[in-house]
Amino acid sequence: MGSRPAHSKKPNSAGGFLNEKYKDRYVNVGFLLENGKYSAVDKDTKKLDSDNDLKLVKCTSLENLMGKYNYPTILLNSKSALTDPYLKNNLFNKLLVKRSIGALETNYQFISLNNDPNTFFDLLIYIKDSNPSQLIK
Repeated sequence: MGSRPAHSKKPNSAGGFLNEKYKDRYVNVGFLLENGKYSAVDKDTKKLDSDNDLKLVKCTSLENLMGKYNYPTILLNSKSALTDPYLKNNLFNKLLVKRSIGALETNYQFISLNNDPNTFFDLLIYIKDSNPSQLIK
């Protein structure tokens, strides 16, 4: 599943609550998905559907930046990267977007990070080609 802003460390969010309660004992992990499909609940039928397409990545997205390295998966320690002056200036101080999908199917899949460190996850896992989860029956 793509990373969700509600699970980042923004105040008044689930991630913000966990961060406040657990401080340094809490690590939040987000996912960056470039291509493929994902599972989500269909808005009309309210049933789980594994045939949801990931929209093409935008040139200003984190997914696009990670894809330029040509690795199928990448682990980015964004918490540490935010403290590095070079990375902060050349990666995080840009008008970036990232995919934001969750439990419900959506066509609007990208949100702006607004250069706000609270919108970042401590760790980001980039996956070039995503396959939808299959439920155990």
